[in-house]
Amino acid sequence: MWINTWFGIVAVVAWIVTGMIVTAGEGPPWVTAGAIALAIGVPLVGNRYAKGLMLRLLYRFDPPESA
Repeated sequence: MWINTWFGIVAVVAWIVTGMIVTAGEGPPWVTAGAIALAIGVPLVGNRYAKGLMLRLLYRFDPPESA
């Protein structure tokens, strides 16, 4: 679950930083609206990929023992 949370955090922070750079720090409403949309949408869309990545990490660092 923490991987999915970090996907969302990175996406929102990247969006806000890019918006502030493009608009010279004025912070128009579309930057805020986009950040809210990303905060809601990224975890929903990224859940499948986060679960796959977590399974891969668990298998990589703690492989099953062969009998």
